[in-house]
Amino acid sequence: MLLTLMPDLSRIYAYVSSEGLMKNLGIAHDRTIIGRLPAITIDTGSDPAFEVPVELVIDSTALAADAGDLNRLERREFNRNLHGRQVLDSRRHPTIQFSGRFAGTLDGGQLDGEIDFRGRQVPFACPIRCSVTADRLNAGGEVQQSLSAFGLRPFTALLGALRLRESFVIGLELVFARD
Repeated sequence: MLLTLMPDLSRIYAYVSSEGLMKNLGIAHDRTIIGRLPAITIDTGSDPAFEVPVELVIDSTALAADAGDLNRLERREFNRNLHGRQVLDSRRHPTIQFSGRFAGTLDGGQLDGEIDFRGRQVPFACPIRCSVTADRLNAGGEVQQSLSAFGLRPFTALLGALRLRESFVIGLELVFARD
């Protein structure tokens, strides 16, 4: 069976949460950073259980904060910081790459591999759950990661009254057309 990723209906995201006095006062908020995925086609073959290589190249310059409760100026500042040298460093590293394998069935499985982030190889393992309709396969999963594994330090401001937690979530929401 051929599965073709539908980029307009699919996304990868990172959910970062904050802590500290500003968070306790309700001034600081958690954020979701969203990226779009390129169209890829996967051939699962005819066996119910399959293993397939997965190669993804994500445009880091297109990653952006979910609008949520941010006004235009706040969103611009957040995205400027996100793409700056201390986080994505998008000018020097315009892509984030994943190389690995999915092993499982149309009900779910495991996505294992490495993320190439700013030249650093970060191991990635994520359980994937799937549901099938007549013409689509929906797949998704989430996994906890640490900022330090990606070579990042948690952002702090106002003498520590606002800071990001060390752990964050990477998630996938994928919609494939079935052929």
